[in-house]
Amino acid sequence: MGRFRNRGEDDTDAGVDISPLIDCVFILLIFFIVTTTFVEETGVEVDKPQAAS
Repeated sequence: MGRFRNRGEDDTDAGVDISPLIDCVFILLIFFIVTTTFVEETGVEVDKPQAAS
């Protein structure tokens, strides 16, 4: 049972630091917001009836 011998002795935190990932996401978000071209949709011409008073 040698494979379970070191269980609990080496409790180093092997977590992933997500700060660089968040930085990259914000940089990409800013890039896409700045480089987006906004298209203005053309509307339909409508003749409104005049109100009788």
